Amino acid sequence: MTSKKVPILFCVFKRMEAVKAFESIKNYKPDRLYIAADGPRNYVSGEKDDCGKVRQTILNLIDWPCEVKTLFREENLGCTKAIYEGISWFFENEEYGVIVEDDVLLSLDFYRVSEDVLEHYKDIEEVMMIGAQNRSGKYLKSSQLLFGTYTYIWGWGTWRRAWKKMDINMQNWPVCNKWKLFKTYGFGPGIFKWRSYYSAYKNIQSGSWDTRWAFSVFYNNGLTIMPQVNLATNIGIGIEGGTNYKVGDLDPYTNLKMGEIEWPLEYPAELKENKIQKKENKKDYMRQRWLGLKKKIKR
Repeated sequence: MTSKKVPILFCVFKRMEAVKAFESIKNYKPDRLYIAADGPRNYVSGEKDDCGKVRQTILNLIDWPCEVKTLFREENLGCTKAIYEGISWFFENEEYGVIVEDDVLLSLDFYRVSEDVLEHYKDIEEVMMIGAQNRSGKYLKSSQLLFGTYTYIWGWGTWRRAWKKMDINMQNWPVCNKWKLFKTYGFGPGIFKWRSYYSAYKNIQSGSWDTRWAFSVFYNNGLTIMPQVNLATNIGIGIEGGTNYKVGDLDPYTNLKMGEIEWPLEYPAELKENKIQKKENKKDYMRQRWLGLKKKIKR
């Protein structure tokens, strides 16, 4: 009998927080585990040892029957290229799966939800990912799944068919309908999204992979799906080694609690964005943008 458990890609670098993030994976005990690690920067003292320690520590924690594949880089590619190539490598081997970075702590419920959702929508082109986060924080127990358009990647899953549409070089930006940004997200978020995507297009060698993934979902009229409860926590905010958050930054989600899934799952009746969740996502997105602007002004 074929196992129902989803394969998992775990992305690490040098932070020992990866050990805590790995706890949920260890508790879930997937049958197939992929570990992708970026290499050390040769100009950072001690980083080679730090990277090696994280890799070996994670490998030592695998104490259940499991097929393990590794992609351990010897040279540093940078976050964007390393994550992109790691996910692409993952989908050379799997039809679908869950991606976990080293600063994300997931509820076990998310893996179980992913088992159902990734199989349920595997042939539905419009659905491009499932995210573990629901930032509204309004529910602690629910069986409902909701469609949206925002790409929450603090614990997420997708399909090979969807990842093939990843536009890492933003080649489709010149030909996309810019006005659709405002129709999809609203005026305020549309302006910020335009600025973010334009910046990614003009600075191909910099910027984040997740901005390019968000654009790819938008360009392909994709839907994302999430539980009505939150199933993820970011444990890397405000500590050394963060990508988008620096040492001392306050966690904007400190009051966002983990929820619990009630079974069986309730799937949306239509392939359509949930209007109530859309308002919550928009509110959170704008809050994040203003917090980011204040942080830049302060610095």
